[in-house]
Amino acid sequence: MVASADMLDEATDLEPIFRAARAGDGEAFAEVYRRFARVVHGIMIARVGPAEAEDLAQEAFVLVHRGLAQVRDAQALPAWVCTIA
Repeated sequence: MVASADMLDEATDLEPIFRAARAGDGEAFAEVYRRFARVVHGIMIARVGPAEAEDLAQEAFVLVHRGLAQVRDAQALPAWVCTIA
């Protein structure tokens, strides 16, 4: 699969948001949530079904919030969030 320009722009745009969220900026974390909520919810639906997906997606983001300081590179963030989900 070849990365599209939009995918590359999204990864580049993630760096300042990632750094701010790691530093405790609530607005930046809200942006992380906005960017990844759909994919996390989709992973949850595939794993546990729609009835439990919403609650488990929220729990996944609690774990993301708690562990964000341990992620060193913004480019690793998407895969790390999906791994948590």
